[in-house]
Amino acid sequence: MCTRGDPLMDLGYLLNCWSDPDDDPSWRGASPTPGCAPGLPTRRELVERYARATGFDVERAHQTRDARFAALGERVERLAAKGLALL
Repeated sequence: MCTRGDPLMDLGYLLNCWSDPDDDPSWRGASPTPGCAPGLPTRRELVERYARATGFDVERAHQTRDARFAALGERVERLAAKGLALL
């Protein structure tokens, strides 16, 4: 996949799919990547390697001022509730 957006979005997507050995087993089973396999890096190690290789500041948070994201947290909570209800 290739995008023209913020490269940290790609890192975020990878971390969302990556699993660590101490994750809940049900989360590891839902992950499309073998992140918890022996010898593979943890999420933290992935971020550290990414930061070293790219020089990007991976400590950023709360940068957006885009009004479209003002209700994102509430929307995520509603979607999670809907998903649980459907289960």
